[in-house]
Amino acid sequence: MDDGKIYKFDIFTRTFTYKIAGLEFSNNRIVSARFFQEGFVCLTQNNNFYIIPDLKEPVSSLYFNLSILFGDEIPRDYLFISASDSLSEKIELLVPHPKHGLLRIINGKEKQFIKNSTPTSYSKANVDENFTSDDLGKITNLVMSPNKQYLAVFNENGNLFVFPVKFKFDEEEQRRKSSTKLSLNGNYQILWCAEDCVLIVNRGSVFLIGPDDNLLKIDIIKKHIRNNNNNINLYAVEEIDGVRLIYDDGVDFIQRVSEDLHNSLSSFQSDPAKILLDAYLVKLKFYQILFYFQQISFNFKSRSLEFIIYVFLNIEISFKELICFRMFLIS
Repeated sequence: MDDGKIYKFDIFTRTFTYKIAGLEFSNNRIVSARFFQEGFVCLTQNNNFYIIPDLKEPVSSLYFNLSILFGDEIPRDYLFISASDSLSEKIELLVPHPKHGLLRIINGKEKQFIKNSTPTSYSKANVDENFTSDDLGKITNLVMSPNKQYLAVFNENGNLFVFPVKFKFDEEEQRRKSSTKLSLNGNYQILWCAEDCVLIVNRGSVFLIGPDDNLLKIDIIKKHIRNNNNNINLYAVEEIDGVRLIYDDGVDFIQRVSEDLHNSLSSFQSDPAKILLDAYLVKLKFYQILFYFQQISFNFKSRSLEFIIYVFLNIEISFKELICFRMFLIS
């Protein structure tokens, strides 16, 4: 609140409960607050990070004074990692550096710098080095996956990086950099959809970036509305099994499909369900060809090449299937 006091809002009784968190923030206003474990963390206007570990017995403690490194510049984003999820087994703080790269604070004391992927001891010389296109660059967003295993990092050039939260790399878990650069306009959201897909919401569109660097764009808001209206209401809410999209005309839910369904609809799969589905689709295509054959009614033996070209252009069928059908008719 503006008076510097911390309140807890009960969603059932719709009432505010005043709690003294061991420190009045009236002269040091809170500019950002986020839930963390059983309590929350907050950033004040003089760049101090505080941790309130328990909402039931709220007592605040200073975690780190960022002003000694950043001065008065408020960080663009930040992320706290619990001791149970970090490699150091201590509470860690990740903050994008104003110039480039990522600052890692361990237990409020040890400082590390991440330029590319592997943390090194923090020094001004490391920060002053010129960064390349393969480095993290100037980071704007940090988002942790729901299973708290992976970290998505987005920079101002539109590059997306994904790597393990514990910064422990092996042959199976390496840092991934998306080959697609996204040009985003205005406000945007970045969050995770399930545990292996990053979702970005911007100007009425949703971008899904999968683990294999596949990019899918979905236009939720119609194009003519986006072009004529600057106030586009589209908000994404992360849930345990997907992402809920809320907008003026309704609510949609994006969810990862089951592995069985994925195998059934994917190409070049030996899954029994996929084989059965392919057999049905091929049979359906043959019936479509017979229907076209009856409609055009000409002598197939004398004009077989024209017929094949006609079917190939009008029906979604592979060349191999078409040749098999031609042999069937001739026989």
